[in-house]
Amino acid sequence: MPLGKEARVRRRDEVALFARCAGNDPDAWERFLALYRPALLRLVAWMHARAGDGRRADPEEGVSEILARLLQDGGAKLRAYDGRASPETWLGMIALTVVYGGARRRRTETDRRAEAAAVRRMVEEEDPAGSAVRTEEIERLREEVRSLPPRQRLAIRLVYEKGLDRASAARLLGASGQALADLLYRSRVQLRERLE
Repeated sequence: MPLGKEARVRRRDEVALFARCAGNDPDAWERFLALYRPALLRLVAWMHARAGDGRRADPEEGVSEILARLLQDGGAKLRAYDGRASPETWLGMIALTVVYGGARRRRTETDRRAEAAAVRRMVEEEDPAGSAVRTEEIERLREEVRSLPPRQRLAIRLVYEKGLDRASAARLLGASGQALADLLYRSRVQLRERLE
């Protein structure tokens, strides 16, 4: 059934919002999260309950993983949204992939380079003197970052890979600046302990 004029205008605005989010516009992300985060939390909780793992799974982790998927490859998924489906339906399909899919897609060379750059920035922040970190250690650190919970991986990705300032990253995570700082600190401590 064709959309009415009002609905077409609203859909065009939604496509523009997604494109602005892909460009890391903080105001767009604030609007996006206000519009879709509550529904995504409910949907992810429902999917986990339906899958029988509702008590173990944290909906926040699922939403964090969805946001990470949207930000992959410079926001390619966000840019790909064309408005043919409602944003809720489109995001629901991504949620299905995250919650039920479980299959990890192969990392492209671009993903590996971006991840390596993020790890290097993280290492430099930890050791500004720039001690010589061997290639094997960086590869091991990359593996450990992959094993972190989705929310921690997303925080690391937003700050170190995407280069977002901490206020914008905290807003994307739905957390305060202090909560993000604590999350990054815990992530670095866990990584340091695992690598010792």
